[in-house]
Amino acid sequence: MSAASTSAGRRKSAPALLSVTISNVLRSGSLAGADLRRPAEVLAALNDAFQGRRHGYKFFTIWYGVYRMGGRSLTYASGGHPSAIVMAPGEGEPLVFPATGPVMGIAPGMEFSATSAAIPPGSRLFIFSDGVFDIRRDRCCVWDLPACIAHLTALSPSEPNVMDKLLAHVRELRGSAHLDDDFSVIEARFP
Repeated sequence: MSAASTSAGRRKSAPALLSVTISNVLRSGSLAGADLRRPAEVLAALNDAFQGRRHGYKFFTIWYGVYRMGGRSLTYASGGHPSAIVMAPGEGEPLVFPATGPVMGIAPGMEFSATSAAIPPGSRLFIFSDGVFDIRRDRCCVWDLPACIAHLTALSPSEPNVMDKLLAHVRELRGSAHLDDDFSVIEARFP
C-alpha cells in the first residue's frame, strides 16, 4: 500500500515538476532562441526544448500572452490550451481567444502563430484549464466551454469574487466538492 501511494504521488508530481521547470525557464528569461516579447517564438522554443520523448512522454499545454500598455494590445499564442476569454465592460459577448497551435512537446520544429487584439479599459482576461469547464456527473458531460463562457458573461462585470462563484457553480454541477480534474483559473484585470 505504501508503494502504491508513493507511485501515485510520483505520477501526479511529474507534470507539476515539468510545469514548474517551464515557468522557471520563462521567469529567468533563459529560453534560448526566443524573444520573450514574441509569443509565437516562445512557444516554438518551448516546444523544441521540452520534447515529450525526453521528458517521460509528458506533454503540456500553454497560453502565453504579452500585453503592451501603450497600445492597449494583447498578443498571444497557445499550444493546445483551452480558449481564453476577455470580458470588456459594456460588451454583451466576451472576446474569445482560441488555441493557435497543437499540444506542446509532440513533435520538434513546430511553428506557432500569434494573434493580437485591442483590450478596452476595465477588461478582465480569464485563462483556465479544461477542469473548469469539462464537468461530468454520472459519466455524462453536464457543462462545457460554451456554457462556462455564458456563465462568466452573465456574472456582474464588477463582481469581485468571480472565481469563488465559478468554483461553487462547478461543484454544484458536479454534485460534489471533489472534482475529476484540476480547477485552475487566472484572472488578469486591465486598468
